[in-house]
Amino acid sequence: MQIPNLITHIFFDLDHTLWDFERNSSETLAILLEKYDISPINSPLSNLFIAQYKTTNREMWHLYNHQKISKDELRYRRFREAFGAVGVNINFDVDLFGDQYVEHCTRMPHIFDGVHEVLEHASQKYTIAIITNGFLEATFNKMNHSGLMPYFKEEHIIITEKIGVQKPHKKVFETALSITNGLASNTLMVGDNIDSDVVGAYNAGIYPIWFNPHHEEQRIHDNMIEINYLKKLMDYI
Repeated sequence: MQIPNLITHIFFDLDHTLWDFERNSSETLAILLEKYDISPINSPLSNLFIAQYKTTNREMWHLYNHQKISKDELRYRRFREAFGAVGVNINFDVDLFGDQYVEHCTRMPHIFDGVHEVLEHASQKYTIAIITNGFLEATFNKMNHSGLMPYFKEEHIIITEKIGVQKPHKKVFETALSITNGLASNTLMVGDNIDSDVVGAYNAGIYPIWFNPHHEEQRIHDNMIEINYLKKLMDYI
């Protein structure tokens, strides 16, 4: 697959691509761990749990994206398993902890460097949309509190929970093309997740651009474009 000669549409993933999930999540967890008297901010246990949660959460999302666990299982099981993995005795309401995490984290403002410049440029030249596996109530919080909302038409914020399947399912990308009146052959998908964003878009006939800020070593084909900084996208659009 070659990058389209004529680009009319650009689809963006939200978490880990525009909205800095890791930073927002880590700061939220540190605050809650201290609030629950589990561990002070920047203590060894706090740092250990945050690292473990990152791994566990990624595993849970992979299962959710492939319809192997439910939304509620994802939301609450990830905390039970992460706390268990680091040896924290759960003598508190872990489900309330999970609810407060979602409430606080989705209102965090941090986005990746270059997001505003890229979206300002892209929104002037192309039809742009968000495709996210994130949950309905969380997505709009994230976009409103991080200043992303003004760049997108509300109907172009495509939340897979409303479709009934998640990326990488082909139906997600076909639905996004239908909603935005786009053609796969004229569309780019920018995202961080090789499985959900890159392979999913590729299988739908959309050219994927892999946002890889952590320089991970994964590829699905030799001519796939990889960017490590969002502003690098400007070279192609």
